[in-house]
Amino acid sequence: MFDVITFGSATLDVFLRSKKFKVIKERDFFNGRGLCLPFGSKVEIKDAYFSSGGGGTNTAATFARQGLRVAFCGMVGSDAGGEIIMRDLKEFRIRTDFVARTKSNPTDISVILNSDKEDRTILAFHGASTELTKKEVPWKGLRTRWFYLAPFSGKLTRLFEPLLDFAEKNKIRVAVNPGEDLLSLPKSFWKRVLRKIDILILNEEEASILTGTAYGKDKEVFQALDKLSPPTVIMTKGERGGVASDGVYIYR
Repeated sequence: MFDVITFGSATLDVFLRSKKFKVIKERDFFNGRGLCLPFGSKVEIKDAYFSSGGGGTNTAATFARQGLRVAFCGMVGSDAGGEIIMRDLKEFRIRTDFVARTKSNPTDISVILNSDKEDRTILAFHGASTELTKKEVPWKGLRTRWFYLAPFSGKLTRLFEPLLDFAEKNKIRVAVNPGEDLLSLPKSFWKRVLRKIDILILNEEEASILTGTAYGKDKEVFQALDKLSPPTVIMTKGERGGVASDGVYIYR
């Protein structure tokens, strides 16, 4: 029996930092700001390093560091990136029994652009992680207290509701950080599935998309989210921390 099984992406992360990355005000961007680079020039990088990451594996590592019994269920490529991820999972003592490998798509890659004293921008390539289907999931082995569902992309979104149904049937509690692809699904889908979620985690942009409220209006966002049914809602706000609601109180 596990404490948590996480689902989602497993990526090879490339971190880049440069003083040349400029943050500018731009109305065309959802949050009014954008990361700008000089066009047609070579940009000097201050720092660069590689690491394994991804919504599914990063959270698995976090839970494992807290002493919990953790497994990751996902798919990686049969390539160097996949080998690095498998090695790191084992180093963190995260069970890899539920990790599938594929030759049809490379391991996911994320390029994280960090500007000095500002938030970051992530360039994401979704590869092998999107190939996981119901037939690769070892349903009989998923004995756990919690599911954590990280952002699902592409074809992986088809697995979202079956996992919620399985959790409901087997009395497994569920925490969800849905991401853009899932939030683009119809409102009727969300009305159907939200009652099966115990903890809903969103950033400000995602919360605005799901509720149809104005960006940055915390009170209105939580009033709308509280009506949707999850008992606990968490909204992250980048460098400004986060806000949470239990349906009665808002915590900052």
